[in-house]
Amino acid sequence: MGGDSGISAFPEEDNIFNWKGTITGSKDTVFEGTEYKLSLSFPNDYPFKPPKVKFETTCFHPNVDLHGNICLDILQKGSESDVLCGFTEYRKMVEKLCKPQSA
Repeated sequence: MGGDSGISAFPEEDNIFNWKGTITGSKDTVFEGTEYKLSLSFPNDYPFKPPKVKFETTCFHPNVDLHGNICLDILQKGSESDVLCGFTEYRKMVEKLCKPQSA
C-alpha cells in the first residue's frame, strides 16, 4: 500500500498478515525528514480486532512507549478501527501521531 506522500506499507513476502511500513516526517514538523520503520501484525480475525503496530525505529513521541508500542485509541479493541480497511487505519494512525493525544 502506498500512494500517500511519506506513508507506505507492504505485506511481507511469506506472510500476508505481517506488514512492514515506513513513515517519513512531514515538512515543517519536528519529524521533518526523519524516516520511521514500523511493523504491522494483523490478527486472523481482522477487522474485528485491530492490528498490532509497533515502531521498529526509535521514536520520541508522547503516544509511543520505550518499546515502540503505539498508544492510540484507534488501535484499541472496540474502537473505530473495527470497520476500517488497513490503509485507512494506517493513515488515520499517522494523522493522530502528528497530533498527540494527552495522557
